[in-house]
Amino acid sequence: MQRSRIFLRRPPIYYSQNKIGRRLAASHPHPASLAAERITERQLRRLEDSVLEEERAFYEKNLELYLEVNENFHRAIAEASGNRILAEYVENILARTNVYIVFYDPFYNIETNPSIPQHRAIIGALSEKSPEKAEALMREHLRFSMEDLQAPKDTPEF
Repeated sequence: MQRSRIFLRRPPIYYSQNKIGRRLAASHPHPASLAAERITERQLRRLEDSVLEEERAFYEKNLELYLEVNENFHRAIAEASGNRILAEYVENILARTNVYIVFYDPFYNIETNPSIPQHRAIIGALSEKSPEKAEALMREHLRFSMEDLQAPKDTPEF
């Protein structure tokens, strides 16, 4: 049996999420912007705790915990927005992205995680109750994440 190598230019989730995301962005306020206006102290503490857990999971190279904590971070912001439809959309995207990360992300081979300082900056904007800043930081974080997902990955041989 001949072994092959798979080279992905873009993950399959990119196409559907990118198209849906653009439509959603054009017709709805951004969840981070809404969250900045509505977030509670309890929700902020939950976000801060999740970043501490995210950092621990990353340094322990615990992918399962990392994915769970990252999902909790994004879900908490979506829930704080008060928009159930946007929260469900965010959860759907995270589920698809997690599958891709498990199979293709170089989680175990990277030394630093840019998401951690990005998440901290987003929390800062949320605690300042700055919708514009929270939205800009989240958009930058998502843009960076999508670029990372689009980067060609040399996957293990099958």
